[in-house]
Amino acid sequence: MDILLGNNFFASQPETSYLDGGLSWLIKGVGDHKFSCVWPNRSGISNLGDTNGLAVADLDLDGGLDAVFLQNNGPARSYENLTATSSANSSATMLRLEGPAGNSHCVGCRAELISDNSTRAVEYHAGGSYLSQSFRPSIALTPEETRALKSVLVTWSDGTSLTTEITDTPKNLVIKYADQQ
Repeated sequence: MDILLGNNFFASQPETSYLDGGLSWLIKGVGDHKFSCVWPNRSGISNLGDTNGLAVADLDLDGGLDAVFLQNNGPARSYENLTATSSANSSATMLRLEGPAGNSHCVGCRAELISDNSTRAVEYHAGGSYLSQSFRPSIALTPEETRALKSVLVTWSDGTSLTTEITDTPKNLVIKYADQQ
């Protein structure tokens, strides 16, 4: 698992000088719960500016998570993950829910990803921070999570639930509210 950070803080107090020291960082997981920073000249991520948001999604639908950095008074900057197409092991499996009519973003739903020794719960909500809106169109699973996944229990916003058993290692998994009817 890797970590991607967007950072900076321009808004300072009157007695503090202008702060502009952040670049954003890619921190690669190297195994055994250890990480290594990847310098901007190697990662390609050099996000100067007052970063105030970071979103990850598979923008080009190649199975890899791409990134979009948002900035105060500046343009959004997107970064394409080029490693996803070069290695099948580095791409994520995407799980997407399709909610009922009138709630296509599944607000109020909960997905539990169940494996032999753990359960990962994801709740779908609306809202966000200042001048932004968030929703979760899909859940990215690492290759390790995908291999261990046994079932997905979805509790829909109306209180009904649907369990989907996982028998293979899918690249894309779509669970539909309509499938429980």
